[in-house]
Amino acid sequence: MRLLNSILLMSGLVALLTACGSGSSSKSSDGSLTGFANSQYSHLTATAYTVCAQTKTGILKCWGDGSSYNFANEIGDLMGDDVEEVGDGIPAAQLGDGNVEYAMAGPSFGCAIYEGGELKCWGNKSKFGMDDFTDDTSVYVGDKPGELDNNLPVINLGDDFTVKALSMGDEHACAILSNDRLKCWGSNGYGRLGLGDTDSRGNNAGELGNNLPFVDLGTNASDEPYKVKSVYAGYDRTCAILENDQLKCWGKNNRAQAGYGDFNDRGDEPDEMGNNLPFVDLGTGRSAKQVFAYYVHTCVILDNDELKCWGSNDQGELGLGTGDDFVGNNLPNRRTTECGFNNLPMLYNESQLAPGEQNCEFGGSAIPYGQDTSENGLLEEGEVLDTFVFCHAHDMQRLYSITDIAANESEECGDQTGFEVVRDFDNDGDGLLGDGSQNFMGDALPTIDFGSESAVVDVAQGDDHTCALLADTTLKCWGDNGEAQHGIDSQESEFGGAANEIPAAQTEVDLGEGLYAVAITGGYDFTCALLNNDDIKCWGYDNDSATLGVAEYLDEYIGNGDPQPEMGDALKPVLLFETDAQ
Repeated sequence: MRLLNSILLMSGLVALLTACGSGSSSKSSDGSLTGFANSQYSHLTATAYTVCAQTKTGILKCWGDGSSYNFANEIGDLMGDDVEEVGDGIPAAQLGDGNVEYAMAGPSFGCAIYEGGELKCWGNKSKFGMDDFTDDTSVYVGDKPGELDNNLPVINLGDDFTVKALSMGDEHACAILSNDRLKCWGSNGYGRLGLGDTDSRGNNAGELGNNLPFVDLGTNASDEPYKVKSVYAGYDRTCAILENDQLKCWGKNNRAQAGYGDFNDRGDEPDEMGNNLPFVDLGTGRSAKQVFAYYVHTCVILDNDELKCWGSNDQGELGLGTGDDFVGNNLPNRRTTECGFNNLPMLYNESQLAPGEQNCEFGGSAIPYGQDTSENGLLEEGEVLDTFVFCHAHDMQRLYSITDIAANESEECGDQTGFEVVRDFDNDGDGLLGDGSQNFMGDALPTIDFGSESAVVDVAQGDDHTCALLADTTLKCWGDNGEAQHGIDSQESEFGGAANEIPAAQTEVDLGEGLYAVAITGGYDFTCALLNNDDIKCWGYDNDSATLGVAEYLDEYIGNGDPQPEMGDALKPVLLFETDAQ
């Protein structure tokens, strides 16, 4: 089982492979994982359309979408889409003479931590925080000879500070520094940098170094800033586990993915960070060991080695079997304003359900709907076309109540006609709308049922699917499977949204005779695993980005069983080296 220690480098969909004990990967007498100290790899990481593996000798090789020169190989193109791009045909990242402790590449840029804590990055300058663009008008570092290797730019995060750990999202990065505090830079949409605004950092001169503030995560009982144990920079939010093993998240929260019982973004306005940013309620006495927070759902391995997930659940990716659109919103009546007819072409004149009200056996709402044929933005008499009754909230997971707003009535709409939309959500699968008094996080949020008491040791997330690796080597995936990302030789559209579809009922992933995963990672619509024989296998949809790392798999669904089984021994590994010894 992996160790979480001071050198653990959590990243977007990262699977760090620091092992305990010695010897090669093996199973104990009870079938549990006992480590993989003889593996040539130190970690395996993936983001939306990129995958990277680093050896313990510091060699980084990546495949997938390298169009942002994010693979540090001067190519700026797909890698793994050509039959010659195997073994030595996949060039290693040109990272120079220093001893590379950790490196990875996301869709926009890549970074490496060197021995001694120096941080260097490459790829899209405006994303990775070059800070000083000099006279070079090029968008990238690494697209011209002489920019890589020992010429890679050093990222300045402040005087006397070195980097202990790094996490990279699609367009932002966060580093735990030598004082155990956190700094984040790059794109800052939704407040993902945690600096109380939405201004990007590092794309203009003078924004890094001592001018880049620490992320304020509050103070401990000694009135000192909390130390950060691990950080996860996702697509548009960030989560950190602090010294007390409690979790804080900030950034985008439109699907309750931050875990605070509402839909409010955090970190984009003043006074939302520090002690004003609460800990995520994980349940009585519970704390966090690892957090995974890439796209719009969040999963945490708890101190008791069980797994909790919350946020978006459109495809059952939370594995709870409730069918809810998402989980973790404690407050009903999310209020937004739609401006202009084109934003809401079908206008619903709904009778809103009161809390606990039922006009169907399991709750529902009569909904007259109509088209605004006059295009004046108002649903007028005679424009109602028909009436439907939606019974049970799972038939219509979002229940709307819309009120017309006259022209000039709303500042948000200006001189346009708008519609105030009150949105209610059935969070617990009973078909009734809540009144805001029930907490759906904490003790009310169940752990995922795997049908086993084996510890959860690793998690992989995609856009809307999730996989978990257990200590007994069981690997299961749930959520969206329209791209075969479950790896079960089936392309069933989803799994995990119904009571009989919890992970305990899901088929295990077959990786081949005598083979099992020791670490997993995933991207938008694919999943990858490092195996006990040091092979790396990926499955799902390649999506013209070569994310599966096998040229013949380009633009194919691999793992759907059509026209023949593709998992198990039939699934081809990604070939990164000519020999196993590196």
